[in-house]
Parts: sequence; C-alpha cells; structure tokens
Amino acid sequence: MISVNDMETVARQLAEKRLDVEEKKKPYSQAYAELEELEQKIAGMLKELGKDSYKSEFGTISRVTSWRFNLPQTPEAKAAYFEFLKQKGIFEQMATVNANTHNSFCLEEWNAAKQRDPMEALNFRIPGIEEAKTRETISFRKK
Repeated sequence: MISVNDMETVARQLAEKRLDVEEKKKPYSQAYAELEELEQKIAGMLKELGKDSYKSEFGTISRVTSWRFNLPQTPEAKAAYFEFLKQKGIFEQMATVNANTHNSFCLEEWNAAKQRDPMEALNFRIPGIEEAKTRETISFRKK
C-alpha cells in the first residue's frame, strides 16, 4: 500500500528534479541566445558583403532563404482556407495539418501556379492564407 509518506517523498523528488532541470536549462538558453546573436551577426556581414556563403577554416557558412506560408490568423481566414481545401478535395488530410505540412502544400500549389503561368505566381494567393514571406536562416556545415 502506498502511504502519504511515500507520496510526499516522490512529490519532493519531483519538485527537486524540476528545479534541477530548470537550472540546467538556463545555461543552454543563454548559449542558444548567444548562438542566435552570432548567426544574425554573420548573416548581416554576408549580406553587407553581397555574399550568400563563406568558406572558413571551420566550415562553410551559408545564408539560406526559404518561403513560409503562415496558418490562417482569424476565424474568417480559417473558414476561407477550409473552404478552399474542401474545393480541392483534400480537407480531410489538411484540416489538422502541422505547420511544415501546410507550408509544403502551399509551396506545391505555388510551384504549380508558376508552371501554369509565371504571371499567375506573382499574384498567387490561397484563400484565408496571408501572402508568403521569406525567412532567412544560417546553415553551417563542418568540414
């Protein structure tokens, strides 16, 4: 039989472990923030130099630009998007889509529009979805 004392012992261990984990996360969080700051700095340096990549003695650093489509932000935009998915016959697969699957689908639709007519791609919109935005990240590959 489990006693109150047993429960209190495990509750104390849980509380202590949570504190331990939180304390161990702090240096990681700080280090990650510093890493992001360095990535932003080198991205700015590459941009200022007009370069997309730089080969250093430590590895190749590249600016990577990718397009992202955000999920609908309002109930009206969501309804419009869901109606669009129903018209495409893919509502069931996409209604509970994660952000990466959603973005892949939107990119496929955009690429199909570009193949049909490059001018269509300039004005490409999916109902309920905001216009695509670029996102720049840094890629670092060790030698």
